[in-house]
Amino acid sequence: MTLKSPTISILLMRTADHAAAGFIAASLLPFTRQESVEFVAGSVFIDLDHYPGAIKKYGIRNPIDGCVFALTGNLPGLAADDPRRPIEVDRPLHRIETAIGLGLVALLIRRARPAALGVLLHFALDVLDIVTDRRTA
Repeated sequence: MTLKSPTISILLMRTADHAAAGFIAASLLPFTRQESVEFVAGSVFIDLDHYPGAIKKYGIRNPIDGCVFALTGNLPGLAADDPRRPIEVDRPLHRIETAIGLGLVALLIRRARPAALGVLLHFALDVLDIVTDRRTA
């Protein structure tokens, strides 16, 4: 299958990056300590902050549409020329303040370190997505 659109390619890459990181980490759980669960949870659950903004701005009520939005950044049925584009919502957990706060908590509380590292991985993938977007724009 050849992807002709860089936008489609980037959206699939985002989904693949986050899914691959989660699947790899989850597949290693049987061979690691319990702390790996917190790592996987930290890297995945940070995206829960997409939903309140999507509900408020776009009226998403269907959980399937919410999952599509969270994974691809696109809304099913939203036309390319819709004035509500670009698809963007406020994501309060995706901020530098969150990263700094989690870093401080991880320094003080050893038990919080795996979740903080999971969030750090997620942020690193998001930064990679931003850099990739700029290169293809």
